[in-house]
Amino acid sequence: MNPSQLTAKDEQLLQRLLAIRSDKEAKLRRELALHRQKLRELLDRQILINLERQAQTNRLRLQQMPEQILTPTELITFKLTLMKEYQKERTLAETAEMLVIEKEQLESIMVHMQQAILQLVKSQQKLQEVVDE
Repeated sequence: MNPSQLTAKDEQLLQRLLAIRSDKEAKLRRELALHRQKLRELLDRQILINLERQAQTNRLRLQQMPEQILTPTELITFKLTLMKEYQKERTLAETAEMLVIEKEQLESIMVHMQQAILQLVKSQQKLQEVVDE
C-alpha cells in the first residue's frame, strides 16, 4: 500500500497503534527503573552479607582452643557453640550465593527489557515515518 493511499481511518489506526506502543514503552521503562532499584538494593544487601560473613569467618579463625582440660559438660557446650558459629557462617555463605544467583537473573531480565525497549522504539520510528508521509 502506498502511503498516499492511506485513508483517514488508516491514519487513526496508525495513531492508535503509536499510542499503544508508546504506553508499552513507558511501562517497560518504569519496570526497568524498578528493576534497577531492586538491583541496587540487592547489591547493598550482598555487600552487608559478605561483610558479616567475613567477620564471622574471622571470629572462627580467632577462636581459641581451651588451654585446660574441659569437663564433659564444658566440652559439649564448647562443641555446640563452635557448631552454631560454623552453621551461622554456612548460612551466610548460602545467602551470599543465593544473592549472586538472584542478581544474575535480575541482570538478565534487565538486558531483555532493554532489548525489548530498543526494538519497540525502532518499530515506533518506522511507524511514525509511515504516518508522517
